[in-house]
Amino acid sequence: KQHIATELQLLKAQIHPHFFFNTLNSLYGLALEKSEHTPASILRLSELMNFVLYEAKARDVPLQREIEIIEDYIALEKLRYGERVQVAINKSGSLAEWRIPGLLLLPFVENAFKHGVSPETGQAWLNISLQAEPHQLKWVVENSVGRSNKSNQSPGLGLENVRRRLELLYPGQHRLEILEEEDVFMVVLELKQ
Repeated sequence: KQHIATELQLLKAQIHPHFFFNTLNSLYGLALEKSEHTPASILRLSELMNFVLYEAKARDVPLQREIEIIEDYIALEKLRYGERVQVAINKSGSLAEWRIPGLLLLPFVENAFKHGVSPETGQAWLNISLQAEPHQLKWVVENSVGRSNKSNQSPGLGLENVRRRLELLYPGQHRLEILEEEDVFMVVLELKQ
């Protein structure tokens, strides 16, 4: 148990720099463009940092709070990419009944932006679906794939980290499927409560 707790702590610690690296890249892009949205983006980053540093330390967080953080992250990315990326979020079910480990779902969205929005993609898209039933949660993140990302598309540190966290936190109670097609990358996660 001590070994598992230590490994979970290490995996969670790796999320923080990975998350901030991606977010700072977004802010850097705005700063380069001398965007008027830069101050608002820094404020959003502050809110995200507060969650990561304080709230996500807890064993678990309300699912609704994790979704709010994801929506803040998406808003930050949309400021960077503007109308070039279309994001659709569909939530249904009993979100208030679920608690999950903090930052469990966010890496899937980070990955979708990292690999699905590139200069070569032109118009990019991202679809997120969350179905929260009393005993099962289904999270689907689907994104367009840029031409330049097809050859080097790999799950990366964020998804590998989440995969290992799921193995430790939800042994035998989860299913994670990563699907790659010609123009689509999709992650499907199912959790049982």
